[in-house]
Amino acid sequence: MKKAIRISLIILGLFCIGGAGSLFVNYVVFSKLVTHPTWSDNTIVKALSNKVVVTKQTEKVIVEDNESLSDISAQVSTGVVYVENVMSAENSLNKKSGSGIVISSDGIIAVHESVFKYEGIEGYKVGFFDGTVREAKKVFKDEFSGIIFLRVEDMDNLTAMPFANSFDAISGRKLINLYREQMSEQIFFTLGILSGYDYFFQSKQSNCDYLEGAFRVDFNENSLSRGLGGPMIDFNGEMVGLLAKNYNDEYFVITSNDVKASFDRFLENGDNTDDIEMSENEEDNVEKNEINERIKLGVSCNSLLKVENSELGGVKINYLINNDFENEDILYNLATELGINDGDIITQIDDYKVNPKNPLSRVLLNYKKGDVAKVKLLRDGKVVDLEINF
Repeated sequence: MKKAIRISLIILGLFCIGGAGSLFVNYVVFSKLVTHPTWSDNTIVKALSNKVVVTKQTEKVIVEDNESLSDISAQVSTGVVYVENVMSAENSLNKKSGSGIVISSDGIIAVHESVFKYEGIEGYKVGFFDGTVREAKKVFKDEFSGIIFLRVEDMDNLTAMPFANSFDAISGRKLINLYREQMSEQIFFTLGILSGYDYFFQSKQSNCDYLEGAFRVDFNENSLSRGLGGPMIDFNGEMVGLLAKNYNDEYFVITSNDVKASFDRFLENGDNTDDIEMSENEEDNVEKNEINERIKLGVSCNSLLKVENSELGGVKINYLINNDFENEDILYNLATELGINDGDIITQIDDYKVNPKNPLSRVLLNYKKGDVAKVKLLRDGKVVDLEINF
């Protein structure tokens, strides 16, 4: 018995000594040989250096896109509505419809003007997620963005559309366009890509008094035409922007921050439909109700990335727009009164740098009638400083 134990211990000791020797040779002696100039080219050393040692089996990782568009859309679908205009008898063939969003729980609906292009609108009907159809009246139109705000009476506790911060939107992100096509509970959705932010986009034919800068998206033309007025939401279920169309029939997305800013202007100006004498034509009522007391220069312009004597760029005044529509022979606009000429390049107003990322129209939103500002511009290659009274 003792002899067997002694033999076992001897064998175990030999294994330990052999293992230690193997480690020493492998990590000390052999590592020196494979890098030594003389031995590194040896056939046996090369063969041994090319051996493969599997230390741990790599687990197979499978990434699946498990997000369901219907599940994501269901979170906010109650905030998407169907809007239809009510036309006068002589314009009954011009009925138009599209999507809109619930922007506040007390019955305020936001829809873009591009959904309705015709005159003779007498009112609106709004279809909700549960099939309910209610009449609505237009209470405000934000001239800057073209967003129309409707009020549905006696509708409380509606689910308002959640807003994402559009400053955080990343190009290449997947978006879902939600829309309704009729007065029913059914909602539709299409999938596309946020292509990027277009700093040079102008919503009204080079008119610098209106919205400049918008998201561009990659959706097919058919889905865009059907989804007009509907929200673009991300995979967090928040609205990134509102789908609209400009006067050149180009589709674009008004950023969620701009939609919110339009709503803030509505709240600031107030709903004053009860304070005015309403006419039979809904469009006339809107003109009376709009209190868009903002600065409008009446100019066409182009934003410039960089101009002479200005590293941050500027905006070039192309021509002055006639704002006296009753007498087209008279050219009247604020720019003329302020001493701004065709060809001038405005680079700065007070502390606001004017450039594609901070266009003229947005800078002017910071001013109201009666404000005084210092304007820096280039005229015939020379820097000119103006003090203007809006």
